[in-house]
Amino acid sequence: PEYGNPDNPVNNEVSQRYIEKGLSVLTEDERKVLEGFYMSKLRHNEAKEMLMDKLGYADTSIESIRKTALRKYTMCEFGK
Repeated sequence: PEYGNPDNPVNNEVSQRYIEKGLSVLTEDERKVLEGFYMSKLRHNEAKEMLMDKLGYADTSIESIRKTALRKYTMCEFGK
């Protein structure tokens, strides 16, 4: 079975460990922002509005948190 397929539990367990490792370096707000943008079915602007309401940050702050969190996650995952 292909990578990410539910019928391939070994690869799915490895993927889960990598994701957890990347998320572990984030603050709670950074994690919420990444989850809002990338793990929900909301469009970018909808996610931003939801996060602004939920976290109480301005538009530019949400974008700044998103960029910082994505950079930290990527560095942890891939080292670049």
